Amino acid sequence: MREAIAIVLVTFILGVSLFSMYRFFIEKGGRSSDENIPPISNALMVWLALVIAGLVLLSFVALYGRRLNLDNNIGQIGDFVGGLINPVLSFLALLVLLRTTLIQTGEARKTTDFMRQQQTILESEKFEATFFQLLDRAEKYCEIYLRTKSDENGKAKSKADKACEDILARREEFAGKSVKGQLKLAKAHVNAALEHDVFMNFFFRAARVVNFVNNSTIPDDDKASYLGVFRETLLPPERILFSNYIFFNYRHMRLLLRKWGVNHLREHGYVAKVVYDYYDSEKD
Repeated sequence: MREAIAIVLVTFILGVSLFSMYRFFIEKGGRSSDENIPPISNALMVWLALVIAGLVLLSFVALYGRRLNLDNNIGQIGDFVGGLINPVLSFLALLVLLRTTLIQTGEARKTTDFMRQQQTILESEKFEATFFQLLDRAEKYCEIYLRTKSDENGKAKSKADKACEDILARREEFAGKSVKGQLKLAKAHVNAALEHDVFMNFFFRAARVVNFVNNSTIPDDDKASYLGVFRETLLPPERILFSNYIFFNYRHMRLLLRKWGVNHLREHGYVAKVVYDYYDSEKD
């Protein structure tokens, strides 16, 4: 009887091992490459529990020197088997609990990452909505007050075109002055030509767009892209007026124009060479 029980137990252990290995590889092969692998496989846990139980019984059969009499020694057998298996099963239960905790931690991390991505998307959508709203207001203002052309001496010119001609008319005169002289004369000339409500309201709207993008939390590459859209929205005469007036009156804003290349003008688009040299110098 002892030999028969041993054979059955050995066969049981081998069968469980083969089946568990088969299930383990099935589970492993069924996972996608980007799926998180559980810390402990289900097949492995079943194999450990059954194999340990089989080994304990096999040890009992092999080490019990007397003839097996289950009817008279059932209590002792139960104490022996239970005393060996219970600690092992408790340890396996601890491993299962650890596995469950790790899986829950991973899922919580996924949820946190997902919420962070959702928050980023919402912030991006909110930024775009505000940006294009500010851009639309600035463009509509330009359409109404700066781009409307009137016939003057047989030539249709917009208000922005006329203002550009006015501030650039004395460019050659300023070129012969020193740097300090250019700054002093050009500033007085630009302010006299542009300090009117129509132009000031345009400057405020344009500066608000630049400040909004610069102060946002989006990456610098995205800031450059959005400000590129803003730059392309403005016509060359509007960029000339904006860049020249800002240079002489708003130090912080002129730094931003140079940093992001919002002006994007050639030398003949500035009232004096000193202004061109500033914008064309290496960006901060």
